[in-house]
Amino acid sequence: MTANILHQQHLDNGLELIFTDLSNRYYGDFYQIKIDIISRIHLSDAFFATCDLSEREEVKVRSRFGVVLETHQELKRMGVAGPDVASVSMEMVQNYLQTSLPYLAAAQFPSRFVRQRLVERPLLRALHE
Repeated sequence: MTANILHQQHLDNGLELIFTDLSNRYYGDFYQIKIDIISRIHLSDAFFATCDLSEREEVKVRSRFGVVLETHQELKRMGVAGPDVASVSMEMVQNYLQTSLPYLAAAQFPSRFVRQRLVERPLLRALHE
């Protein structure tokens, strides 16, 4: 399945947001709208120069995540009529941006998010063992 990019945005704090359309028709002319939100933080030297992570945390981040930390979030809506798919998809993207952008665009969001993922990662591994 090929995903179409609905919207892409680079924030001033270095966060990149990509909204891809994974919608599908499930009955007659009715669709399930499914939007994958990819959030990327490029873990470059410039990122580490501006964030408040310690040297020890920086080493852990680089070894666990490499050069990019990418997460996925999903938006879904069922029962959308065929002619409305494009407009409803864009409405969902705009609603997400309107409610989440003030939080995501904060200057310290990327470093806080990376630190949070650093703490969660060992927990996730332990739960699956």
